[in-house]
Amino acid sequence: MTDNTGTAGATDYVAAFTPTFEIDSQDACLVLVDLQYATGSPDHGLGAKLAREGKAAESVYRFERIASTVLPNVQRLLATFREKNLRVLYFTYG
Repeated sequence: MTDNTGTAGATDYVAAFTPTFEIDSQDACLVLVDLQYATGSPDHGLGAKLAREGKAAESVYRFERIASTVLPNVQRLLATFREKNLRVLYFTYG
């Protein structure tokens, strides 16, 4: 099932155990969890605490990833759900 690289057949294996399904948009809901300054901003909450402790460099990847990938994708999803008048739930922890 695999070749010398160990990757051949992986797609078939994944496909064999991945069920197909359809989503009815009227039954769908976008769930957004913890999109808040306390944990997502380098200038507030966790980011500010790390900066005060001299550990801001340790969090650069985290906050850059949130800014460059997470937020733009959330904005796209949110715009689509709003445009189609679909449900959106916001959850915060803490």
